[in-house]
Amino acid sequence: MSSPIGRFRTPLAVFAIAAGLFMGLLDLSIVTIVIPEVGRDLDASFTQMSWVVNAYVLVTAAAIIPAGKLGDAVGRKRVFAAGMAIFATASLLCGLAPGPGWLIAFRALQGLGGAAMVTLSLALLSQILPEEKRQLGYMLWSATGGLALAAGPSLGGVLTEFSTWRWVFIVNVPIAAVAFPLVLINAAEQRSEKLARVRLDWAGLVTVVGGLTALSLGLLQGQDWGWSSPRIVTLLAAAAVLLSAFLILESAVSVPMVPLRYFGNPRFAAACAGWFGAMFAFISVFFFLPVYLEVVREYSVLKASLALSPGPFMAFVLAPIAMVAARRLGPAVVCCTGIALVGASVLLTSRIGADWSYTQIILLALFTGTGFGLAVPTLTQLAMEALDDDEVGIGAGIFNTVRQVAGVVALSTLGAALQQRMLSSFSGVLTTSAVPESIHPAVQSEFERRATQRTGLSAGELPADFAAEIHRLASIALVDGLELVYVIAGAVCFTMLALAVALLVRAPAHAAREITVSPVEARTEPAS
Repeated sequence: MSSPIGRFRTPLAVFAIAAGLFMGLLDLSIVTIVIPEVGRDLDASFTQMSWVVNAYVLVTAAAIIPAGKLGDAVGRKRVFAAGMAIFATASLLCGLAPGPGWLIAFRALQGLGGAAMVTLSLALLSQILPEEKRQLGYMLWSATGGLALAAGPSLGGVLTEFSTWRWVFIVNVPIAAVAFPLVLINAAEQRSEKLARVRLDWAGLVTVVGGLTALSLGLLQGQDWGWSSPRIVTLLAAAAVLLSAFLILESAVSVPMVPLRYFGNPRFAAACAGWFGAMFAFISVFFFLPVYLEVVREYSVLKASLALSPGPFMAFVLAPIAMVAARRLGPAVVCCTGIALVGASVLLTSRIGADWSYTQIILLALFTGTGFGLAVPTLTQLAMEALDDDEVGIGAGIFNTVRQVAGVVALSTLGAALQQRMLSSFSGVLTTSAVPESIHPAVQSEFERRATQRTGLSAGELPADFAAEIHRLASIALVDGLELVYVIAGAVCFTMLALAVALLVRAPAHAAREITVSPVEARTEPAS
């Protein structure tokens, strides 16, 4: 008979692992709601604020699979706990950052810790829980992610309203202080002796990180530096070369960072395509819509967060219902329905106007959350059930990487589209406005510098008499840019949905058996 203390070890370990996953995903949704406030406080540009989110997502995307392999080699619990320590330290540094450059650097450091927690959480849960409760572990993993997305906007709004945006980062420190000792004491160590002798795919890591960084920087700086400037042309060309080299390398090396043959499994590939589309749409709503609410509608951070929070909470509530529906209809049907709803909600948002009511925003968030709640848990189930048991570890890493890459691509492409359309639109409406032509260059310059800041356009040397008119013009330009953003996001979402459906139509009943995975990559053993 086990001791009373022993009976609590598994629940405490599961709680600590879930807390790490919660923090890693919370720091995406909680930050998006305070971006305009951070921009005003640190006097940061739109591009810098994009990188506050992008640095975290990009580093996490690059580090997820290496962190998983490192955990397999030296111990999953050890790497998970080290990631939590790095994440908590970086969170404190983010809260103390004196300027945008420092904040971006500390966010990148956060991404290293977040990658270890996110990628190893699923592997740890699958090993801690007995086989008959494995599906419960998948549901817990999805529900914890849903809760992080749900709590992010409202928690960020409350912290910013009653203290400062800096607590959005510092709040991770007490959570980690509780979870860190619990995971060390209660989780059993797991590693693979075979993988201890395997070297990481450094060439693949360098090419994919370099390619995504060059792509993001080129897209986000295109408006400032000029799309035909040598710097932008060089960056975009370098991105194409590096990402192409990454694909070539991954198909040639014996132990690749991302085993491309996994995408030969139609059901797994369909899950990844759907995940990319859903995440792309999520970024378009929960990163860019707060700017509309706080800049155009002039809502407080708290009021803006409360308008968006019903969406993620709906996703959290629907997660178990989606799993029940998946048992009756199959995960493929439920996840495709959810992605279609997300895509429809994004296209609906493209009809956004400067006079949208608070109720309209709440209903839109609920509609988006409904689709996301149906899609996320069933996409996870579809991906994991497409693989054999000894393939789940690598498959989970690839699946998580797809989500992070979708975030990087969405932030870069949508941010570039918004910037270009917004500045072009503002220049057009300015020429026909009541603002004297003599100050048009100063107004245009100020708008380009501080377009995402609610009070920025009436600051500095601009005449106070024209503050209201300038704000009206800025609102028109921002809404015009957002319309383009949501058309692009909707198109990407439905394109990925079409690809997923096409893959599922030709998927055999037991697609998992189509993958051939080397024992070095896939086989793992619990440490003694």
